[in-house]
Amino acid sequence: MIFINKGKEPNSLTQYKKQFNARFDNLPSDVKNDLRNALLYEQGYVCAYCMRRIPERDQACKIEHFSARTLQNELKYGNLLACCSGGELNGVRTCDTFKGNRVLHLNPQNLNDMNSISYRHDGTITSSMPYKNELSDLLNLNCEQLKLDRKQVIKNLEELLYRKLKNNNNRRYYLNTLLKHYKSRDEDNKFGSYIGVYIWYLEKKLRSLS
Repeated sequence: MIFINKGKEPNSLTQYKKQFNARFDNLPSDVKNDLRNALLYEQGYVCAYCMRRIPERDQACKIEHFSARTLQNELKYGNLLACCSGGELNGVRTCDTFKGNRVLHLNPQNLNDMNSISYRHDGTITSSMPYKNELSDLLNLNCEQLKLDRKQVIKNLEELLYRKLKNNNNRRYYLNTLLKHYKSRDEDNKFGSYIGVYIWYLEKKLRSLS
């Protein structure tokens, strides 16, 4: 998970909400597309929970209600996130698909919550918050495949830094350059998968130089 800085809702959604009896399930296709595109853009096209890259197919992106849907919040832009299909199409359920309507306290829009997250060498995601078990119990983010993927990210970074920093007298400069690279979007305004693992690892390395 990474911090999501919510932007302005699409104008088409604003206008639709003015209609009598506007409901999420009745969103016109053009409004839903605008909403999906806005959510994907502000998240850098990665899932709000597992951080895997979301393919640009309608069925690959789910519009998630962070707080369970009610008449009051189902069209509230601040309650909406873009998530991957969560295994609906091909396997083990994770993210929104696994969570359902259960209450999640770890909030991607809360910077303190996101700063509490860390990763173990085996790829396990955890948090210093009291509700850290939600990462596994509500989102299934420590399923075998996600752990293996994150473990590989950490291994790749370790190998890269070993090669690059072994005879490098300016370690801080290189780490900051690499951190800036991973924090940046590509030419299509997309982040790489598991961006949060890269950022956490490099920031941890920088702190160790202090």
